[in-house]
Amino acid sequence: QMPALIMGYFREKNSLKKIIAEKKIDLIISDGRYGLHSKSIPSIFITHQLFIRVPGHFPGIKLLEKIVLKLNLNFIRPFNQIWIPDFSGPENLSGELSHRSKLDLDIHFIGFLSRFNKTDFIPPGSIPPAAIAPVAIDPTTIQRSTIPQQDNFGIKTVPLNLLAMVSGPEPQRSLFESALIVQIKKLYEMHDEQNLSKPTCILVQGLPTEKNLPSVSREESYSIQSGSLNIFPHVDGKMLVEWMQNSGLLISRSGYTTLMEMAALELKNIILVPTPGQSEQEYLADHLQQTGIALKQEQDRMDLNLGLKNITGFKGFVDWGKGRTLPDTKGTNMQNSQSIKPNENEANFLVEWIRTHPLFQLILILFILLSVNVSHAKASERIQFYQSRVKNYLTQLKKADPNPPYFLAYRVNDTLFHSFSANKGGVVYDKSGSSRFLNVEARVGTGKFDNTHPMRENLDFTNFQGYQNVRLPEEKEGLLAEKTLKIATDFAFRSAKDQYIKIKANVGVRPTENDTGLDFAPAPKSTGIDIDTSKFPERKSLDSLYTSIKKASQIFSNRPHLYSSQIELNFRRVEKLFVNSDGTTLIHTETLGNISLYVETKADDGMILWLTKDFFFKKIPIDFPYDSLRLATELLLNKLDTLRAAPVMETFVGPVILENTAAAVFTHEVFGHRIEGHRQKAVDEGQTFVTKVNQQLTAPFISISDDPTLEYQGTVPLNGYYRYDDEGIKSQKTLLLDK
Repeated sequence: QMPALIMGYFREKNSLKKIIAEKKIDLIISDGRYGLHSKSIPSIFITHQLFIRVPGHFPGIKLLEKIVLKLNLNFIRPFNQIWIPDFSGPENLSGELSHRSKLDLDIHFIGFLSRFNKTDFIPPGSIPPAAIAPVAIDPTTIQRSTIPQQDNFGIKTVPLNLLAMVSGPEPQRSLFESALIVQIKKLYEMHDEQNLSKPTCILVQGLPTEKNLPSVSREESYSIQSGSLNIFPHVDGKMLVEWMQNSGLLISRSGYTTLMEMAALELKNIILVPTPGQSEQEYLADHLQQTGIALKQEQDRMDLNLGLKNITGFKGFVDWGKGRTLPDTKGTNMQNSQSIKPNENEANFLVEWIRTHPLFQLILILFILLSVNVSHAKASERIQFYQSRVKNYLTQLKKADPNPPYFLAYRVNDTLFHSFSANKGGVVYDKSGSSRFLNVEARVGTGKFDNTHPMRENLDFTNFQGYQNVRLPEEKEGLLAEKTLKIATDFAFRSAKDQYIKIKANVGVRPTENDTGLDFAPAPKSTGIDIDTSKFPERKSLDSLYTSIKKASQIFSNRPHLYSSQIELNFRRVEKLFVNSDGTTLIHTETLGNISLYVETKADDGMILWLTKDFFFKKIPIDFPYDSLRLATELLLNKLDTLRAAPVMETFVGPVILENTAAAVFTHEVFGHRIEGHRQKAVDEGQTFVTKVNQQLTAPFISISDDPTLEYQGTVPLNGYYRYDDEGIKSQKTLLLDK
């Protein structure tokens, strides 16, 4: 595409010269066309991307984005004015694409540009997400929006619950459509199971009229069937906006034009699914999720039922644009085309040279695009290193030993971290660093019975879990890493073989076991590279945040009854590599941090009392407000004081109402731990639920699921989210207790 874009630039300039000569035009307004400007006529450039984001994550991306910015500015400078279709305040649509910093350009924020206007159409209805969520309620009591539908007796109404608008280049458009249909079918299955009325869904395929698929007429739209999925190839603008305003839930791409239309219509209950690989859409979806406007879901991990549960925390575009008007530019002087000149400090010699050499610009753009794949190439090289060793060592051991391993796996975790703790205004510790550790897992026997088989006695050899936490050099894998890997593999295999022989002998003199399950179940292989190689925050960038933490911890000094207290920050980025002999090859990144408050005291009767408060984040909140930290500390201390002074309760048997966090902790401790898989198999565990399958355990309206695919609750990042577990299995939602 890059050569075509460069050629298009010069074609635009040549075409414009002819148009000016023939049409005698007075003003040029260019919507994203860099070549459409003239020295003799005032020229305006419309864009929402002053700060273009380079796709991917790789070393040096920040430098490349600076180069791209300077190139972009040099292309834009010949224009007299820049019009940005957005608002200039903190409540904006484009985020860092247009609001990162001030530039020496004549920039005007002109508000949203949309073919739609809320006042021109039927006001949106009030279908709450619960109307299409799989919850045990009477559907007849829910208010739903309606769309007109005609029959022989006049006009009737049909509830419209969900509108999905498909778009994007192929094959992503078709993949998006297929994923939506699968999710809507699952939604219908959920409603069937719970005897709920099925929602009415419309899917607009986004197939253009050039493919001989005409827009759906208003008469044809009356054929919408209530309680079913209605698919239309293409619809006209007025009909689409009516559907958008009257749908209970809207699912769409996160293209900027689409978002402007949503904002102009003040829509809410929106799920955004960015086109994979389009960095602008991915950023805009992230930006609107972080600002509480819309929920983001990835195309390959779409979960409509989950989205319906989480979308209630997002406000949508309601009241956006109220009181805002377009700027008055009638008196703006645009006659002097030389009024905008390059900033000499910014346009240094290198950039000026690049600007005057179009061929080099083409080469540089191609270099940037190729650089995106550098990090993936390095990751693939690392995978190949460990994958080849798995195959080689497994082959050698099978030839050399009568009890060879049937399974071999390597886990390598590369960690970058910051840790800080303060108490009573002083620093407890301040650590930053990196590490690389190897874990080797070898299994001897078969999946039915191997060296991990649980035993009645708590013998130390039955607790072996592989060869754990072997430090590796933090450099490109070479001879030293290979030597370490070979020693660790040999040790893990010998330990596993010894363990297998002992367990096999012990089983021979024991009664027949009730558990006939597998020790190691087969699983589909996973492959992929999903890494974050953006720059990790430097320690010096955290000074202001650490100062706020120290200042807030000073409050502990005024509480003499405290036995222990601290405010702690932990932030880690772990790049996890996993390779096994079954074909799984993965590298993915997990990032999470938290600020944790801890206070502990002792009651008069000697009982130890402690409380915690956590703030979780995926990006270090360098500007975390001190007042918020201070208030959280004071509230936690006041709660501890109340708890310390509270009378001791007598033993009580009866109903208890638990709210939010207490209910979650109670469920986690009483049910969550006991339902863990290894606790059903290990002979030294209670095996509470082994015989409880298909039995009623709780009230019939309660269901419990384990869902590690849930990344956010509203705008709060969740600690339990992960894409792959430590055995390389892709995360999925699991229903544990079905009502």
